[in-house]
Amino acid sequence: MSYPSSSSLNTIQDATSSSTQDSSSMGVTMEYDYLAVFYALLATVAFVQLIRIQQRNSSVWTTQKSFVVLNFLVMSIRAVVFAIREKLDEIEPNVIASILLDLPGLIFFTTCASFLLFSFGRGTNDFFLFFSLNRTRIKKRSAKTKY
Repeated sequence: MSYPSSSSLNTIQDATSSSTQDSSSMGVTMEYDYLAVFYALLATVAFVQLIRIQQRNSSVWTTQKSFVVLNFLVMSIRAVVFAIREKLDEIEPNVIASILLDLPGLIFFTTCASFLLFSFGRGTNDFFLFFSLNRTRIKKRSAKTKY
């Protein structure tokens, strides 16, 4: 019974590991491609929504338009980042690669924070308006009953 030499075992292991690495890197590349297409589709939907809002109300700039524009920017930049993910490490200077990776998150955070501040501001405004109206009604009732 002959046993394989250590050099032939290393060759078999190298061939097996390289084919596994190739298939896994191909899977990761395909996942990035799918994500790029998905984000591009979402960016297209946001752009169409922006066109619809603009046609409906073209005279003023609204908060809704701001949110849709910010969402469009986030989705567009992420689509580009996933499309060029393999070449992102080769971009010189590295600051540009960092900006491409970090900017969508910052814009998304800005969108969420703006939405919360807008909702909170509107809610507190309604809250104070409710109490000021009730206070006015109470004053009117008490003025009527005194005389």
